[in-house]
Amino acid sequence: IPTYNRAKELEECLDSIIGQILQVDAQIGIIVSDNASNDGTQILMKKYVSQYPFVKYIVNKSNLGYDKNLIQAVRLATSKYVWLFGDDDSLEENILGKVIKILKENSFDYINLGYSLYNNGKKVPSNSFWRKYTPDEEIYITNLNKLILLRNHLFTFMSSHILNKELINFGNLNKFIGIGTGWIHIFMVAECLSRSSKGYYIPHCVKARAGNGRAGDKTFIALLTEVTPDLIQNYNLYPIVARNLEKGIESTMFSLRKFIKYKALSTHQYKSLFDLCAKYEICSMQRRISKLVPKWAAFSFLRMKQRHKNGTVEVQ
Repeated sequence: IPTYNRAKELEECLDSIIGQILQVDAQIGIIVSDNASNDGTQILMKKYVSQYPFVKYIVNKSNLGYDKNLIQAVRLATSKYVWLFGDDDSLEENILGKVIKILKENSFDYINLGYSLYNNGKKVPSNSFWRKYTPDEEIYITNLNKLILLRNHLFTFMSSHILNKELINFGNLNKFIGIGTGWIHIFMVAECLSRSSKGYYIPHCVKARAGNGRAGDKTFIALLTEVTPDLIQNYNLYPIVARNLEKGIESTMFSLRKFIKYKALSTHQYKSLFDLCAKYEICSMQRRISKLVPKWAAFSFLRMKQRHKNGTVEVQ
């Protein structure tokens, strides 16, 4: 668990995991790598370290950045398997025992875990994209291409990965540090699946906190323009699969509605997104249409969608 200034969320995260560790028959450890937090995380972690001998806590003298902090945490693990986990996420009920059982019986080298969004403790209803790329059944995964076809950009969620650490070449990872800023876990997954075809998908495992992400527009554009080309070049990602991933990101992370929302609420934010997408020649349809929409019309559209959401008007 790499962490930075999320003491409250980290406490909820740890409680959800520790409660299940105490219920399973397996040796499981937790490593929290703190990227020089100044919000009381150290005080919080003293409680857990003193109470649970399987919790290890490391504090960096300075902020190493997400990539190096995660690599450090994984390197410190002494087990065969590592479950990458976000400091603001938590486990669904009775999941850890199920995952341990599957690993013991099958010796998979990689597991991808389905997740759901939660807002203030309530599950967020899934849209059509989410339902399409979050199957309800368990599925075998033989390579990176199959993983992305199965999950699209939902595969980038950090807490959805369990890896056989022995298959990760950390020397290879060094050249990807800082690329895209915040995607080193994707290269860990690619390392694992480039050396083994024994992967598996398990649905409904993790609770993700909605609206708490630190990845902005630039981060997801970097996923398209920097990370994906490296996966094609170094890990045999098929261009046709990369294009499918691009379509998924464009339709959800950079939808036309988002362009219109930005135009209605912030001229600067709209121009920044528009120019960034134009620079990398992506989201051409969204750019073209939103450019034609007057600001007053964009604002009216936004108000209508909000009223529809609140149940005050029916939009055909």
